[in-house]
Amino acid sequence: MKLKLFLFSLILFALICGCYPQDGPIKAEKPPLEDQISAGENTTADSGQERSAGPKAAVNGKLKVHYLNVGQADSILIQTPAGKNILIDGGNSSDGDAVVRYLESQGVQRLDAVVATHPHADHIGGLPRILSAFPVANIYFPNAIHTTRTYENFLRAVNASGAKRIRARAGLKLELDPDVEAAILAPGGDSYEKLNNYSVVLRIEYGNTSFLFTGDAEAESENQMLAGGHLLNEFKTAHSPPNTEYGWG
Repeated sequence: MKLKLFLFSLILFALICGCYPQDGPIKAEKPPLEDQISAGENTTADSGQERSAGPKAAVNGKLKVHYLNVGQADSILIQTPAGKNILIDGGNSSDGDAVVRYLESQGVQRLDAVVATHPHADHIGGLPRILSAFPVANIYFPNAIHTTRTYENFLRAVNASGAKRIRARAGLKLELDPDVEAAILAPGGDSYEKLNNYSVVLRIEYGNTSFLFTGDAEAESENQMLAGGHLLNEFKTAHSPPNTEYGWG
């Protein structure tokens, strides 16, 4: 009887140990809210991230990219190693409060740059709430006009924010962090039939890792970027035109 009990206990112990890898039990992981990229890492991720063509000098610190959960809308927070905060879009108007809470939870007290990619509600709808919650240094948006209440609310919020208004266009650079290259690749024109093609396309490069944030740019904009010499799988530095403050009176 004792022998049978001993053998049963031994088999049960072996089964339990066999359920786990050698490093311990598998832990459930939360869906990632952000990618933290150290310069020089061979890292791949979704949402437009791509590797640059060649090695670059290593730099210290981390570039953090947060993809906010705003459903089918768009909102992305980028935090540079130097502590600069860049917000791309703000979701729908119903997302504004949630975005503000998330930014606060990440220690954001100021937005150094806000990029409103184009005037559709699922990209700019939440920005009025966000612009009223944080000091904003610069706001980048394209020369696209949309006759909606959402767009009117956005323009009022921009004017009330006191931020510098900069017309976003291909060739412009965001000089925010010496270790981070941030260049606008599109829009490359002012007369698109589709609002989506006015989308601001932002390329961020840090160490050996680069991100391409495309808004809702479609084939026409993509073809213009390629025709303009922007190899989207290789970062090419171009001379930037001077920053131009742009506003609607």
